Amino acid sequence: MINTISKNVTLKEIATACGVTPQTASRILNSTQGHLYRQETRELVSKTAREMGYRLNTSAQAMRNGKHKCISLLGSSVHWNSFFSGELLLAFQKTLSAFNYNIIINVLPDEKIKAGEELPRIFRENSVDGVLVGITHIIPDWLEAMINNMNVPVVWFGSKHENDCVHHDDFDAGYRITRRFIMGNHRKIAYVDYAIALDEANLKRAHFSVLDRMNGYRRAMEEAGLEPQVVRTKKKMPMNERVAYTSANLLGKNRPTAIITYDMPFSGLPVMFSLCRNGIKVPDDISFASFTPTEWVANDMVISSFVPSRLNVGEIAARLLYDKINNGGKTSKPVVLPFDFIEGDTIRELR
Repeated sequence: MINTISKNVTLKEIATACGVTPQTASRILNSTQGHLYRQETRELVSKTAREMGYRLNTSAQAMRNGKHKCISLLGSSVHWNSFFSGELLLAFQKTLSAFNYNIIINVLPDEKIKAGEELPRIFRENSVDGVLVGITHIIPDWLEAMINNMNVPVVWFGSKHENDCVHHDDFDAGYRITRRFIMGNHRKIAYVDYAIALDEANLKRAHFSVLDRMNGYRRAMEEAGLEPQVVRTKKKMPMNERVAYTSANLLGKNRPTAIITYDMPFSGLPVMFSLCRNGIKVPDDISFASFTPTEWVANDMVISSFVPSRLNVGEIAARLLYDKINNGGKTSKPVVLPFDFIEGDTIRELR
């Protein structure tokens, strides 16, 4: 075993101890062209460097190539306005660490003036090469322009923008499930959304999927010459009032033969409870479909639903940012992911 020497050990000393050239040691330890060498050589150089107490001078390396190997993950101070999960964070870390990048988490200040002062300082002091923005709801109208003016590569995930973003195709999913019902001979198809009240103020704060899913449904209905039936409120409705509201506004004389809901927790469950309370069976009397985060089971039935793509959103966003960093900040088209459909037990075709 090689005894540990000064922490200021040089590449030349490591190379001498391994019987290789300083250039070889540098390429292996800096992970630039290490793959060009045999595995035994890579392992020997790495092991020797550890035992001799060598530390990579990242500051000097950044000065040479202009890369600091650090990414900022920008979120909101309100946790439900950001698209973060353990699975997503793990995908970011795993993907970026393969490129020798570290991640720091930053929180967006609530006020524009404060954000304008702090963001440049945060990015400068942490020497970030790029930013992943995970703010998906209530995005300040000034944020995108502010970040773009900082001349740092940016990729948004979970929100919809003209360029440099990764998101799902909610319009297409709303359209597809409506077409599915139409092809099954359904003509009275309702769309229910209690997740957010649809007034002018809330529209500006809502996630883009609120309008996209509904508009996809509307497009399919209009193409088929059918009358859309959208059930929602202009004011926020308490959870304990939604079952009664559904019974009164959806299950009258002209009740639908199929229902699509924006989501399960806030829209789908009140509809299901209302159907049960009124003795209406799914799918015998009414077919039902929704959007769910994963497979959703209600009683003994798997809900027919659209779920987020099995493609790794975190990996896609991280790679998109890595490519942008290394192509001079050139913008890229949005990466739009299709939803996956779970057939479930809640759809029945009409004869």
